[in-house]
Order: sequence, then structure tokens, then C-alpha cells
Amino acid sequence: MTEFSSPNNQELYPLKPLHPWLECPERYAPTLDRQERELWYDGPNYTADAVIMTRDADPLILLITRRDGSYAVPGGFIDASESTERAAIREAYEETSVNLADTKSSLIFSGVVDDPRATKHAWIETTAFLFSVDKPLPSKAGDDALDTTWCRYSQLPGELYGSHREIINAAYERHFHLHTLKFPETAVVEKANGGHMLYHRFFVKHSPSSPQYFVKSHDKVLFSDQSRANHSIQYLEKEALVYEYLRSSSYLFIPTISQSHAPHTITMEACHPDENWYWRAPKNAAYHNYVEDILSAFYQLETIAPPTDFHENIEPTHILLATEGWGAIHDTTDTVYTSLFAYHHEIPSADTLYSDLTDLRDYALHHPPQPPSVLAHHDARQANIAWHPSNGARLVDWSWTGLATPKSDSTNFLIDLHKHGHDVSRYLDDHFDPIHALTLIGFWIEHSTWPVGNGDNDVRKQQFLSALSAYKLFTKTI
Repeated sequence: MTEFSSPNNQELYPLKPLHPWLECPERYAPTLDRQERELWYDGPNYTADAVIMTRDADPLILLITRRDGSYAVPGGFIDASESTERAAIREAYEETSVNLADTKSSLIFSGVVDDPRATKHAWIETTAFLFSVDKPLPSKAGDDALDTTWCRYSQLPGELYGSHREIINAAYERHFHLHTLKFPETAVVEKANGGHMLYHRFFVKHSPSSPQYFVKSHDKVLFSDQSRANHSIQYLEKEALVYEYLRSSSYLFIPTISQSHAPHTITMEACHPDENWYWRAPKNAAYHNYVEDILSAFYQLETIAPPTDFHENIEPTHILLATEGWGAIHDTTDTVYTSLFAYHHEIPSADTLYSDLTDLRDYALHHPPQPPSVLAHHDARQANIAWHPSNGARLVDWSWTGLATPKSDSTNFLIDLHKHGHDVSRYLDDHFDPIHALTLIGFWIEHSTWPVGNGDNDVRKQQFLSALSAYKLFTKTI
């Protein structure tokens, strides 16, 4: 037994295990403060879960109704000397009467999960498996389950037990790889973070020894609004066309390989961080090489003749920046000002921007940008740029590409660097356009006040912080 010494009297006491999430504020739940223990043991209590899913584009998933009224996937505690897969199969049979003994499984999750029975000293660690079936199987509630139901992934109920929504989402991603994109069972898939639009993004090797690629794919199941789903497809189609056009124009600063294929998917060079690719500016001596390589990529882009049409159904970005920016902010009674008041209190350095907003709007209206004349990426953030010390820069996510004024991309890029704490002062004279920065301030401020559907306001806060960095650089250079 592990022991520790009391600093007061040097007596020895047993040291209880501590929940792994106690040092993770984003995962910590108030229920962990409870004293009574509902689980069998202090420390990890091991369970297994079965996600049973049909092979449809929008699959049916077998759920049980627990005695507390919440919905869950079948699962439960692992018996002594029982494998995790065998436990998942047994629990599924006991709770739903569905026999999975001859059904192939895919491991989708293993680790600590949210559970209302957990305390500071006792928690659940589960192992979850995906079981794919051709059609919904007859089911009957048993053991701890009150009822069973087959439910579409796109129509999952709100009250899912513990971490079961996360487990189902992980299962759906695996389902999407196997049954929509037709990846082989041997494929090694790693989720890729980033991006604001609802695409699947991941790195994939079709076998452990094969080359790695980055895959970006549209999935209609993720959308409840058909117009937004169509928009997602159009932007992906546009990005694929831009890659083709830039490659035909001998532009070097794009992934060396990019291919569009059904259904609504782009596959490209991975530029994986494990292979020394940077997706953020390095905080070492390589920083200035990073910045200069990327600025060079932007200026070479401006020398390429723009295509005659980017995508007829997508509004040009330079128009969008105006209409959804200062053009949508009217006066001091506007809801924008009311919404910004929250940021004004949360971020002390926002005081001046908040108080100068009317003057900035008036300045923007009297100093419109010049007509757009060059080709630009239009979303020139670090997250959309891979850089390698030997291979240089690769720009990705070209869905906003369009006409712009010169230095638009370099201006956007320097703002993003400044926002993340980097010194950009040596680049401002030659690479920063204050009028374009002013346009971006209006666009980001207006967007920072838009409602969010999932309750996660971080994207809106980041847009406001971008506006704040643009404002600080604007006041230095105007």
C-alpha cells in the first residue's frame, strides 16, 4: 500500500488514489466532491460498452433506457478474468437480448469517462467497441435496462448517460471511415483538430506501413439545415478546384498531393507534426525563417492571374468581409455594442477598442479599400499553414480564396501572429495594410456577436481577440 507522511505529526496514513480529472478543470464535475461511494472500489472501476450500429449513411444505434431515465449504449462492469470485448458482448446480450458473439468488433475508445457515480477517489474506466450490423436486430430489455430503442445518429436524444455521446461520436467516426469512405479494416486513423466548419478531418494510413495522408470530408449527417449542408459541399468543391488551378499555375506552396474524390472528400499530403511540420510559429531561432517563407508564399500567390470563376454559388470573400463587417454595424444602439460589453469586462485590454468603435466605423466608411486586384487565400492563419524547416510552406483550406487588395494575406497572417504573442514589429512597414486590417476588425467584431448553436462561445471569443489584435496593429501603423 502506498503511504505518505503527515507534515504535522509524521504519522503514516494510506494514500487513496485520486481521480485523473481532478487536475483537468475542463473535465472536472461537481459530483466528484461527493463523499459516499457508489462504485465497487477506490481507484478505477473497469467497464465495457457496446455501440451497435447499422451500416447506413445515417446509422441506427441501439440504445437502452436506464432506471434513472437516461439513454445509454449497453454496457457494464467487467467480470473477473473476462476480456473487455467479451464483457461488451455479454452486457449487450443481458440488456438487449442481441447476440453479438459472431459479430466483428472495432475498438473505438478506452479510458476514463464521465459518470455520475464517480468521486474524488473512485471512477469509471471503460473500453468501448463498435459492432456493425446490416439491419436493426430484434431487441428486448433485460437486466438493468427498462427499454430498448433503435435511434438514428442524427436524432440522438439529449439525455445520454455520462460520456456516452462522446463514445457514440467516436463509434460514428469509425463507422464513417469503414462504411462511407470504404477504408480497409487495417487503416490507421488519427483525428486531426482544427477548422471551424463541420468537416471530418483526420490523418490516415491505409496500413501501418503505407504513406500517411490528410483527409477532409463532408458528411450530410452532421447537418440539420440543408442550406448549410449545401454550403459545406460548395466550399469543399471550391477548395478542390483551387488546388487544381494553383497546381496548373506552378504554385509551389500547396500540398504536393491533393485529390478530390467521392463522396465530397479531399485527400492530400499529410504534413504531420511528427514529421517536423509546424502548424504554429516556432518559438525559437527558426521563427523569422518561418515568417519570411510564408510571406514569400503570399506574394508569389499575388503574381498568379486569378481564375475567371471561383464558384458561382459562393459570394466573393471581399464582398462578404464588407457586408458582414462594418456594413452590418450601424450605430451605438446596435446589438453589436451590447454584445461587446461582455468582452469589455472580461478582457481589460478591450476597453479602448470598445470606446473607439464608433470612430473606427466612421473611419472605415470614409476610407474604403481599393478595388481588389490580386489573388488571395483570405484565411491566412497559422492553423491553415504548415511549415517545414527544409520543405518550406504549404497553405491549406482554400475555400475562402478570391480577389483582394495587395498585402491582404500578409496582414491577416501578422494579426494572427500578434494575437498569439509573437513580435511582428519588424514586418509591419512592408507587409501590413492598415485599411485591410480595419476591414477585418469590422468583420471579426460583427461575427463575434453571432449566437452559437452548441453553447460553446470560444469561437466567438477568438474572433473578438483577432479584432483586438488587428486594432492594436492598426493604431500603430495608421
